[in-house]
Amino acid sequence: MAGSGVNSRNAQDLLETGVDALHLTGKSTRDSVMTYRREGIAMGGLSEVPEYEIAYADVEKIRKVVEIVQPVNS
Repeated sequence: MAGSGVNSRNAQDLLETGVDALHLTGKSTRDSVMTYRREGIAMGGLSEVPEYEIAYADVEKIRKVVEIVQPVNS
């Protein structure tokens, strides 16, 4: 299984190496709609974790990889 950084640009190359499974998040981020923001305070406890950014599974990113993988596994 190949993972970490798998996306539609490298999925085919990874499959051609002989791996039989790909692991990906298909993640994107968007800005939070929070109105009140207090810069300098990390509510999650880690200053390197973006406080006002929301990560989500991006359906289009995932769909592009699935379209590449499906013919191989059909």
